[in-house]
Amino acid sequence: MTTTETTTTAAATTTTKIITTTRPVTTTTRPIVTTTRPIATTTRPIATATTTTTKITTTTMTTRATATVTVTVITTTTTTTTTTTTMTTTATTATTATTTKITTITSTTTTKI
Repeated sequence: MTTTETTTTAAATTTTKIITTTRPVTTTTRPIVTTTRPIATTTRPIATATTTTTKITTTTMTTRATATVTVTVITTTTTTTTTTTTMTTTATTATTATTTKITTITSTTTTKI
């Protein structure tokens, strides 16, 4: 608090007081935005394996009429194995705002006597 007094003496007396009051500083801190979002999601095959198996079976038979019959069976099996990996990266961003408020009140009182 600051007080200033002015006194004038003549035919009349004038007294001026200036009172200045400063309130305490108010500081407010609050988070404005907190954002969590995926940056990148990547899906890619790591390994692909293909296996092919071929089985050939041949059977030869002789019949009573002296004929030869040959039966050939071909079996093909194809197996494909794919391994997929998904990777996700997450980023978190926080923004904080700080507000400082100072209030000053000045009042002037003039008294003429």
